[in-house]
Parts: sequence; C-alpha cells; structure tokens
Amino acid sequence: MNCLKQLLFPMLIALLSCSRALAQEDLSISNLTMKAESGDALARHQLAVRYQAGDGVAADPKQAFRWFKEAADQGVAQSQYQLAQMYARGEGVAASQKSASKWFLRAAEQGVVQAQEEMGLRFLRGVGVKANSAEAAHWLKQAAHEGWAQAQSLMGAMCSTGTGVSKDTREAVRWYRLAADQGLAEAQYMLGLKTALGEGTPQDDKQATDWFRKAAEQGFAEAQYNLGLRLGSGEGAQTNMTEALAWYRKAADQMNPNALYALGMCHNKGIGVEKDSIQAAACFMLAETAGHPLAMAAIARSKGEMSPQAFSLAVAEAKQRLIQIKRQAP
Repeated sequence: MNCLKQLLFPMLIALLSCSRALAQEDLSISNLTMKAESGDALARHQLAVRYQAGDGVAADPKQAFRWFKEAADQGVAQSQYQLAQMYARGEGVAASQKSASKWFLRAAEQGVVQAQEEMGLRFLRGVGVKANSAEAAHWLKQAAHEGWAQAQSLMGAMCSTGTGVSKDTREAVRWYRLAADQGLAEAQYMLGLKTALGEGTPQDDKQATDWFRKAAEQGFAEAQYNLGLRLGSGEGAQTNMTEALAWYRKAADQMNPNALYALGMCHNKGIGVEKDSIQAAACFMLAETAGHPLAMAAIARSKGEMSPQAFSLAVAEAKQRLIQIKRQAP
C-alpha cells in the first residue's frame, strides 16, 4: 500500500502541475488571440477585457473595442454592456450616445442589471433615445427588483411624482425604504422627508430625524441641513444648537444654499453663536452664489446695517471661504 502511495503521489503532483500550466496557457494573450480569431465568443470577451485593462498586454482601447464588438455581436451580454460604455465615453471609438443606447438595451434585455438601470436613466433623460417615462419606469423597475439601490430610489421618486407610473406615495415609500435599508444616502434623506411629512407613511418626527442623521453621516448635504434644522428646533430630537450649527457648517462646506442661509441668520441674530454682522453677510453672499432665493434681500439688509468698511470685509471673507470650499471639493 505504501509503495502504491509512493508511486501515485508523484503522478498526482505532475498532473496538478500540468493542469496549472494548461490553465496559464489558456489565459495567455497569444492563446486567447488564437481562440478569438477562430470565433470563440468567450475568448473574444476575455481578450477585450485584457486589452482594456492592460493586463498582460499594452492597454489598447481600439483593440478592446474590436473584441468587445465581436463578442457582443455573438450575444455575450457583458460584452454588449462594455461596448455600450465605450460608445458612451468615446473610448476606442467615436462617441455615440445613440449607439451606446442600442447596446445598453441589448444587454438590458439579457438581464444585465447595470444596463437596465442605465436604460431607465436614458429613457428618463432622453439620452441616445427619445425620452419615454413609461419605458424608463419599466427598466428601472427591472433593476429595482434585482435589488439595485439606485434604481429603487429612482422608482421611489417616480412613484412619488407619478412619472411613468401611477402616483402612489405608499409605493414610493416602499421603494425608498428598500434603497435606504441598503445604505443609499439619497433614499435615506427622502424617507426622512416622507416620514416628517407623513406622506405614504405615518408621520413620526423621531424616525424622520433618525433617517436624516443616517444620510447626513454619509455626507448628504441636504440631510445635514435638515438634521441641523431639527436639532435647532427640537423636532424629533433633543434641542442642541451646538450640534445643529456643526451640521449646518458641514452642509455649508458643500455650498448647500439652505445651510448657508441658516448660518447667516444664526450669525445675524446671535443664535447659538455670538452676533457677527460680517460673518452673517459673508454667509448670505455665499448662499446667493449657491442660489438661495432670499439671500439677495438679506445681503441688501446687511449692507444697510453695516459700515462700508465692514461690508468690504464681508465680501473678502466670502471670497476666501469660496476658495477654501472649492479646494476641499472632491
């Protein structure tokens, strides 16, 4: 028995080594090229991926496009999706949103979830296809049913407004909740709004604040502003003006117009901070830059209450802060 083991063991090692060598050979560029040129659809897709990534061969977008196209014509769904991406970006081929939509649609029809979401967005925005909200809803729902969080959130928005589907606030909340439970900040924020207003779900200030906090902690600016607002007023949370101001500042650093205006009012009235007309005016100026509808009137009031020198300091402060915000932007 020991002799048999001694005889078989080296043979097994040799077979394993041979298998590894064959596997490595199968993945070599030369072997993939040979198979691709003979019509092997999977080899064509793999070769395209290698050329796109520069894996084992110099990156070559045109070669990547060539082989993705060959595989896509043979019905390889992932090649169809990658080909669509290349048309959309103008990578290895002249950009064509119409051609991109054609290939995204083919991939979507084969169940590629990313392509389904993309087609939903394209039909919604009219990119490479004629805008069609019903078609947008169809494809987004397909991706949403597969658990794609962004598609679920978009379905929430469409159900909320009645775009492409019947208006249904309860259904909107259901989709938002599915996406929010996956950690999508935008959906968490929207669920917070719906819960605060009692639209499609029972009104609950505490739950609304909790959802705003979850989105705020992920850096969602409008949620940061709303959390600050609720902490300042004590809605759904214990009043905490210090924390409220901290959230306003986080949102303001992203040029959120509401947060900038709120900070301006806090400095103007001395709410949670010392009254400071220069800081107030600077915040109002930034809020106006960000598009707040009441900021221009607030600037005019501040100018009337300040000396020309103080107003000039506010202008300089606003310019400096805008530079800092732009530097910090991702």
